[in-house]
Amino acid sequence: ASVLKDDGATAMVSIPGGEGQVGVKNKTVLKSIPKRRRGKSVLRAKQFQPFKIDKYEVTNHNYYLFLQTLDAETAKKWRPRHHILKVKHPYWTSSHYTTGKGNFPVTGIPYQAAMAYAQWRNKRLPDEFEWEYAARGTKAKMFGANTDSYATARSKCNVSDAWNEQPHPVAVTDPKNAGDVSAFGVVGMGGNVSEWCTTKEVREFNVRDANGKVIKGERRKVRLHAFRGPNHDSSGDLACLLSYQGYMDPLGKTRDKKFQVTLGFRCAK
Repeated sequence: ASVLKDDGATAMVSIPGGEGQVGVKNKTVLKSIPKRRRGKSVLRAKQFQPFKIDKYEVTNHNYYLFLQTLDAETAKKWRPRHHILKVKHPYWTSSHYTTGKGNFPVTGIPYQAAMAYAQWRNKRLPDEFEWEYAARGTKAKMFGANTDSYATARSKCNVSDAWNEQPHPVAVTDPKNAGDVSAFGVVGMGGNVSEWCTTKEVREFNVRDANGKVIKGERRKVRLHAFRGPNHDSSGDLACLLSYQGYMDPLGKTRDKKFQVTLGFRCAK
């Protein structure tokens, strides 16, 4: 049997400890953020301990190596769901990434699978503020490619209105990503795919009956996990901010199935 090898995309970047800024200052942007999160979205200083973060997003190939270590039932549960979602140009069949797509970021996996992969690598997932600090640097740049200019970021980062809405992200080591590098040297944080983070938020939702009608007086609590960063389907300056934050069911479920294949991850340590 052939020996499965790491594809070289697991390099890490050392992020120094110290003070960094997170959040946004622009009032228009703040008004666009839900009130429940607006308070923690205001630009502010935050102290960080030194940590490391993957230079690239986790690739299909390296995620496949992880799946090979699991029992059949778990591996099936944690496979990328491109075939289930009926993606037009899937990067995965039911059990393997498609030919030539090994070096593309893995997407369409649940939070628990991303956590398990990180543990397998003796790493972890970053929290949302570590992610933002690694992406924005000590000068808190607003967009990817270490810039405050949306126009510059559009020309260097894989976002939809810059690259004609490519339906899938480019390879993490592709020359097209060469310009999307943070001040610390982390690649692909200004576009490509959004990324899972460990930060949690509990929300309450209506409970519906079998016919889809809301049951009065009943609410259910759901724990959501953060994802950070713009992706190849992000459009407009607000959606492309490095401070952009969102939360999702840990299973990665959403009514917009397309979004599930824009969500990947990278590890920290």
